[in-house]
Amino acid sequence: MSSATALRRNSDLGTALEEARAAYAAARPRSAALHERASEVMPGGNTRSVLAYGPFPTAMARGEDCRLWDLDGHAYLDLCGEYTAGLFGHSEPRIHKALHATLEGGINLAAVGQGEERLARLLCGRFPSLQRLRFTNSGTEANLMALTAARGFTGRNTIMVMQGGYHGGVLTFPLAGPSPATLPLPFLPTPYNDSAEATRRPAPMRRTRPPSSSSRCWAAAAAFRQRRNSSPRCAPWPTRPAPC
Repeated sequence: MSSATALRRNSDLGTALEEARAAYAAARPRSAALHERASEVMPGGNTRSVLAYGPFPTAMARGEDCRLWDLDGHAYLDLCGEYTAGLFGHSEPRIHKALHATLEGGINLAAVGQGEERLARLLCGRFPSLQRLRFTNSGTEANLMALTAARGFTGRNTIMVMQGGYHGGVLTFPLAGPSPATLPLPFLPTPYNDSAEATRRPAPMRRTRPPSSSSRCWAAAAAFRQRRNSSPRCAPWPTRPAPC
């Protein structure tokens, strides 16, 4: 088959996608086998939805500096950085030294320790808006605790959320309608970037975050941010960018 014929055949998007999927799977048999085994004991073969994609996710074996290697020996440049949680790469000597020292002293002592106080003080000193803080295991857990605290503090139960927003594994608000995975709290979905509609709604607490996907996010319009922050009907709630 000539290259011109192949180009015309691949101009069909569906065919090109199927060929790309087949090439991906053929190059990663060990990742495929791991996914098959993992699916026997974990729904979807993993416990972190953002890492799930078809036909199966690439399984990494190790990392060094800014590189990753998968189970089939392919090398990758790590531009993800664990979604900003691993920006120092995989071989930073200072981090290794701190981890080794912690392991030698024990990592699960069922008690408070000096490390959490030092980190909390460092964060409060770096960000003037932080007075005190509490550590959590995930962003989902942080949002759940924040919502619980806000409902108790304000005495309001209804929570305004933006359609298309994402706040964690159990706080998802698709444009298509309610998600069965979202907690059954009294949420009030509202169109994003529509300040007039937001102020016409009842007076709940408000939670604003740009609608996002795994590849893009939408910034709030200036008028929308100003109306939300200045409204006397809502408890102030910070807006932070969605992960892209």
